[in-house]
Amino acid sequence: MVPSVRYNGGVTTEELAGPFTLRIAVRASVDQVRKAWTTPAGLEAFFIRQAEGASGESYQAGDQYRWEWAPGIEDTGTVHRCDESAFEFGWYEDEGQVTVLWEEDGDETMVTLTEIMSRPTNAEVRASRQFGCAMGWTFFLANLKAWLEHGIDLRETNPNRTEVVNF
Repeated sequence: MVPSVRYNGGVTTEELAGPFTLRIAVRASVDQVRKAWTTPAGLEAFFIRQAEGASGESYQAGDQYRWEWAPGIEDTGTVHRCDESAFEFGWYEDEGQVTVLWEEDGDETMVTLTEIMSRPTNAEVRASRQFGCAMGWTFFLANLKAWLEHGIDLRETNPNRTEVVNF
């Protein structure tokens, strides 16, 4: 067992490895946000290069997805929930779980994303993954907002650039 490490500010490895939640308000309808998260075309517009595995126009619980970030770099997993208020899927080949909720908030839609890593049991590996994912999800939530509110995609499009903030 790896001993708990206390980081600057008093945060322990176990705390870093725990679930995290991010929220963003988007000036778009609940239906627009839902379609962005639950359809391959929506996901490709702000998040992933290519999304496959939907059993119809949108994902359904039980679908096995394959998402390609760049040629040869992909994630696979299971959709656990896909309905009017949430999209939930396995992450890191189902070692973790991501839940995205959306709800009307005045003339905006509040999007809430929570990630939980259940495996691996090593807290330092979980903490490393959670930290990287928190940065990634922050970018993609901002990109969702940019795309739905302004029609722009913040992802890098120059294939010759490396080590940029996204794929």
